[in-house]
Amino acid sequence: MSIDITTISHTSLQINEDILGYNPKAIWVLDGATSISGRKAQIADRFESDASWFVNQFSNFFSNLNSDAELNTQLKSITDKIQQDAPSVWGNWDDQDVPSASFSAAFYDEEIISLYNLGDCRILYQLDDGPIQAFGQSNVEALDQDLLEQYKTLSLQVPRPSRKEIWQQLVAQIRANRLRMNRPDGYWILSPDGLGIDHLQQVHLRYQQHAKILLSSDGLYRLVDTYQQMSAETFFTQAFQKNGLNALLLQLREIENEDPEAIRYPRVKLQDDASAALVHINL
Repeated sequence: MSIDITTISHTSLQINEDILGYNPKAIWVLDGATSISGRKAQIADRFESDASWFVNQFSNFFSNLNSDAELNTQLKSITDKIQQDAPSVWGNWDDQDVPSASFSAAFYDEEIISLYNLGDCRILYQLDDGPIQAFGQSNVEALDQDLLEQYKTLSLQVPRPSRKEIWQQLVAQIRANRLRMNRPDGYWILSPDGLGIDHLQQVHLRYQQHAKILLSSDGLYRLVDTYQQMSAETFFTQAFQKNGLNALLLQLREIENEDPEAIRYPRVKLQDDASAALVHINL
């Protein structure tokens, strides 16, 4: 079995709150969301937000999983460790103002591909030259769409308010959305208390000769759902071309740099961290 893995992770900001990883049996992507309070601290030689610290801690533990043990139990063990360590780093970790992260992963062997999703990372795959398919969904996408519609309405005011002024008018709604984290009337997500883990989506797929899997944070996937430059199938196909992820990232940042006030492409965040991991398996 040959396994080719390609990754990319880029931020235009001071702190990258995405992280990805891989080992011989799995690839994974985490897309962190900073708490509303925006905690930041110098930790060792790195400047971290609470979200970047959370996803880094989780990824480090995840890389050493026992693949023979029940996954949800192991994930809860990881979040328990992080929850125990957090007060020594961040002080009072308020239950109503904590970081969170979207999480996607793919495990593989010579027969089975296992896909896992919690949140709004994107998972695309193709088995044995069959159709390109997607896996996973999240209610956070509907909340984000509602927030975007509010943004569009506010931007129509005359005179047009600045982005900072629009943001200030949206903060209350953003905070209200965050309070629906890991609630039946909200959305399920990876958080330090582990409450969303029981809602981890999973599927186990059998293949014969070839498998291609793409995990992407929503920041890179903006090329499909925000900027509408291509279909999901084209995004997948281009990602697996030579230097494909770099080309997609370049296209993404060019679009964003050419629209610095989010006028052509309305969006609440001007730019987001952009990450992806690809695995191509041949038996």
